[in-house]
Amino acid sequence: MRVQGDYHFTASRSAIWVLLQDPNSLRSAIPGCVEFSEVGPDSYDMTVDVGIGPIRGAFDGNVTLKDRDPERMYTLLAEGAGRPGRITGEAQITLEEETEGTYLTYSADVKIRGVAARVGSRLLTAAVRSMARQFFDAIEVQAKTATEAGA
Repeated sequence: MRVQGDYHFTASRSAIWVLLQDPNSLRSAIPGCVEFSEVGPDSYDMTVDVGIGPIRGAFDGNVTLKDRDPERMYTLLAEGAGRPGRITGEAQITLEEETEGTYLTYSADVKIRGVAARVGSRLLTAAVRSMARQFFDAIEVQAKTATEAGA
């Protein structure tokens, strides 16, 4: 399943880049994140508790950041497994400076197996987009809070 989207941040590209690379920011922004710990350079183990339609459960997995072009783009690799099934994904995140903030685009290939895959691609796509929106909204709040604290 391919999922694409975008987000407009009010903060500068450099501020958003810093937040997207910071383990504490990621931990607090990931929807349903129960645990998030660094296990190596740019590699994190995590547990998330999420629901996709009527299917709910915890996934244990790993997130790796690679192919960084500072303040412009990076690739995120993720995999997780739990009672609801197995999820693997690769996403390219791109940041562009705008006059009044930052424009982020993402393009992800996501594979879901197990019970969660039976939900249907339309519902799965909507769930992934909703989680992405929640994540970026949380990053936006963090950026605003950091800006206000610095003012």
